[in-house]
Amino acid sequence: TCSRARRMVPSAATSCTVSETGAARTRRGLLPGATAYSEADFDSAITKIGVAWPELPDGADPADYERVYTGQKAVDVTLTEAEISALMSYNHDASYWPISNMSVQLTGGNTASASMDVTYMGRSWPVEVAGSGTAEGSGLGIALSSASVMGIDVPAQYLPMGGDILEEIINPRLARAGITIQSLEVTESGVRFVGTTWESAEYVPK
Repeated sequence: TCSRARRMVPSAATSCTVSETGAARTRRGLLPGATAYSEADFDSAITKIGVAWPELPDGADPADYERVYTGQKAVDVTLTEAEISALMSYNHDASYWPISNMSVQLTGGNTASASMDVTYMGRSWPVEVAGSGTAEGSGLGIALSSASVMGIDVPAQYLPMGGDILEEIINPRLARAGITIQSLEVTESGVRFVGTTWESAEYVPK
């Protein structure tokens, strides 16, 4: 199980390997183990990228605010599995980022496996995916080799559609934040990301 932290949305975790549903998913299938991460990994990634994460007003409901990004700056940074998992999981409200409790594992070349909870139609769905990712049109191109939802394997003919759905979740949000991907390279230290990101951000009422 996971505890909360100072900047988290109410459902987020401060230190976890996986959520309880994630642990069940790991026992079932794609991931032989989960990447452990904490909010310190989120902070480490933000420091590497060289931006300042905005703070919500004290006592504010994250669902009542949205992040507004300005400017754009070049970035060349290598992120670990834990830092990528933390970036995808922390400090996001389900109203604009439907992914939580993500655990990413690099599996060689440009391939990876991931478990996550995806909020859809008012409920959280445990999802596992494996496949490859490439820089594509300043965004992320995803090709799935396997996927499951609630432990049920997705038939092979629907995997391209699943990759398209993930791209539609991730890429518009990257673009909104001024993030473009020029290249991705897996190294011994993690994933080297070359591209752009935002210069500053703030929370504003919706």
